[in-house]
Amino acid sequence: MKEVTIIGAGIAGMTAAMHLIEAGIKTTIIDNTNNIGGRCFSFYDKNINLELDNGQHVCAGIYNNFFQLISWLNSQDKFDFNNNINIEFRDRNSKIYKLDCSTSSSKFGVFKGIINLKSLSPYDKFNIIKIIKIIKTKNIYYNNDISVLELLKQKNQSSNSIKYFWEPIVLATLNTTLENSSAFLFLVVLNKFIFGSSNERNLILFNSSFKDVFENFTKKICDTNNKILLGHRVKKILTQNNKCYGIELNNGKIINSDFVIASIPPEKIFLLTENNTIVKNNFNYSAIISLYLLFDGIIMDNKFFCGIDTTIQWVFNKKIINNKQQLIAITISASNKLFNLSNKELIQLIINDINILLPKSKGINISYYRILRDKKATILINKNNNKLRNNTRTDIANFFLAGAWTNTELPVTIESAAKSGKLAAQEVLFEINENNSQNFFDKNT
Repeated sequence: MKEVTIIGAGIAGMTAAMHLIEAGIKTTIIDNTNNIGGRCFSFYDKNINLELDNGQHVCAGIYNNFFQLISWLNSQDKFDFNNNINIEFRDRNSKIYKLDCSTSSSKFGVFKGIINLKSLSPYDKFNIIKIIKIIKTKNIYYNNDISVLELLKQKNQSSNSIKYFWEPIVLATLNTTLENSSAFLFLVVLNKFIFGSSNERNLILFNSSFKDVFENFTKKICDTNNKILLGHRVKKILTQNNKCYGIELNNGKIINSDFVIASIPPEKIFLLTENNTIVKNNFNYSAIISLYLLFDGIIMDNKFFCGIDTTIQWVFNKKIINNKQQLIAITISASNKLFNLSNKELIQLIINDINILLPKSKGINISYYRILRDKKATILINKNNNKLRNNTRTDIANFFLAGAWTNTELPVTIESAAKSGKLAAQEVLFEINENNSQNFFDKNT
């Protein structure tokens, strides 16, 4: 029986393992931490006696590969599945606008939601339709990409529509600024949202911690007589004659296998191989800052909203404690410029914004806060490097890549990670089938 070793127990690694195990392939998955989920991990905060995630995520119905993994883990009940797109926006003038596309399950519900969005003028709405009309031409931007800002200006989008409509979409889906983003990936996202099935237009929230969502993975591995090694660091990818035959751990242990999938960040590939041509592009990163604030009072009723023209981008109602306190979570994407602010400076910016966006918060004490800074939250994919993303196959036979940063033709999201894991598993299965076919041919000639 062929054996596969997967480095990294994040979304990509778990998805690859799922597909291989379902195909009956012996699989060993290794991670240098003691956690499942990779960059999506939880930790216990003893100050408030709660399990917290390292950042908040809004998923979408278009995350088909990710939710295939979730179904395999029997974790569907850990999510809040909303019906269609229904997003509340709040701006610095304390005005509230709603993009409600839930009136129809068809794509016309999206159009109706845009038409009824009160932050946009009739001229804005007319020009937004122009963008929607060119979605199907997205492939022309793959080799001749431009920034989203360039695209929006070409299509006569006003500064108002950019601020109140396009910028929140880009920050949420691409984790980068309009100037740095890829028009191709932007149109890919719009295409899936607008022209996908009714289920694909859902917005989906985690209602449990990452730890709870992924808790069944270890059991799945063990129940299927496969192996998982947590807290083990890989020292080297073992190759001979440009063919991979296994890995070496830091403790010197050798794990031989027929195939290796590395679902780790690109810079770590350099450390594990002697082949510096495997990763052909040196990527930069886009930061995300996440905050938790515990208020001594109830300051918001809805599940989440989006801040416009504020430091704050997304605010989530995480938990109400004893009907007296409320824990809210805040996400700031593409936050590189804020990264070097002190905690005091950053929290003051946040409090000023919260008081504007949530007037009930004025005068209510914050008994606890926690700031999480992730300088390397996502690979920065822009108009210049999207087409340079690595494919699953490498120059080393039997060695494959997975991860949200690889060439999935998707933004660097949870779904991209899951799709990359599926692609890597498919490549392994293709090789196994090819070898089996060749062996059968050799025996019968």
